[in-house]
Parts: sequence; structure tokens; C-alpha cells
Amino acid sequence: MLDEVEQAAPASPHPEGRERALSAFLEALVRAVTSGLERDRRYMQRVPADVLYGHLSRAFKRQVGERRLLEGVLPERERAGSLAFALGGIFSLLQNLLADEPARPAAEVERMAVTLTESGLLGMLDA
Repeated sequence: MLDEVEQAAPASPHPEGRERALSAFLEALVRAVTSGLERDRRYMQRVPADVLYGHLSRAFKRQVGERRLLEGVLPERERAGSLAFALGGIFSLLQNLLADEPARPAAEVERMAVTLTESGLLGMLDA
């Protein structure tokens, strides 16, 4: 799942390119998490949120660390907490949106997840 994330994130971004590198990382991460959303909707609705989050987030955190995807983008002391925050928000949003009827299109879920992760609630004012 993280191959696309790895391709989108530059190996060592210049300081002025860190914001774009982080955006590319988040966009690719959201696409990876939401890929197969329509196909996996029923499965994700039946699995308790804490089980789903625990299973997927451990794998994502391990792979992001092994692939050093945030190296040069975020200071080392901020990486674990920032990744936990982003993943927690993305998974929580997915669980919430999966319960919506009628279902939201995957593109809308992706846009919302990226906006909230990058800009927080203030980003939703213009959405």
C-alpha cells in the first residue's frame, strides 16, 4: 500500500519543498488507505474501529519508519506523534463516513481527509 506513498515523497526534500513533500505524503497516504473503499465498505463497517485502526496503523507506522518516508520532512522527535495523529484522523473519518447513507464517493472522502489532515477544521471553511 505504501509504494505510491514512497514514490510521491521525495527522498530528501529541500527545506523550501518540505510543505509540498508533506502534502504529497498525506495525499498518497489517504489514497492508499481509501483504495478499495467501495469494495471494502461492508468489511470496514463490521470490524470494530479500534481493531481496524490497530491492525492497519501498526503496519503503516512500521513501513513509514522502515522506508524513512518522513525523513527530511518532519523533525525526528515529531514523526511518531504526527503520524499517529494523521492516521487516527484518517481512520476515524473513514469509520464515520462509512456509516453515511447514501455512501459518499471515494474522491470526496479523499478530499476531506487531505484537507482536514493538512489544514484542520479551518481548511473545511473553504471546502
